[in-house]
Amino acid sequence: MARELIGFLLVALVFAIAFRIRRSIGGRKAQQSLLLETPSVSLGGVDLGPALYVSTVFSNSPLERVWAHDLGSRGKCQVFASSEGVSIERTGERDFAILASQYRGITRESATIDKGVEPGGLVAIHWQLGTENLITNLRVVESQKEFIDQLQRLMGDASE
Repeated sequence: MARELIGFLLVALVFAIAFRIRRSIGGRKAQQSLLLETPSVSLGGVDLGPALYVSTVFSNSPLERVWAHDLGSRGKCQVFASSEGVSIERTGERDFAILASQYRGITRESATIDKGVEPGGLVAIHWQLGTENLITNLRVVESQKEFIDQLQRLMGDASE
């Protein structure tokens, strides 16, 4: 009987922790939604290829993930670019676009919130949403150099 009670309490504790984490994320998402404008919808353009959407973070606080407008979930995506902007079409999540007027440049990074890779393994797109400066991190599946070259050719070379 004691074993069953201990097992039940441990399972209940796991659910309580999960509930608290979910609630905390919901609170941050609501706060950020008031702070951030809604990103533009996908624009289409030249297919730059598949990538892994890793994160979008605040430039001035790179350890704080943007949860608002469903930007918090990582996963597979397809990236498109044109002179109008960059479109990130995510599998199972809301697509979004970074307009040319919002685009601030592109850099290579080796780490973001909870992802560390080889030096320069992440493509970091710097952009502005309303008054907030953001960084969207992608892990490019195919040729990263070709991806960056094409993006800079279409968007203009605003590398930081």
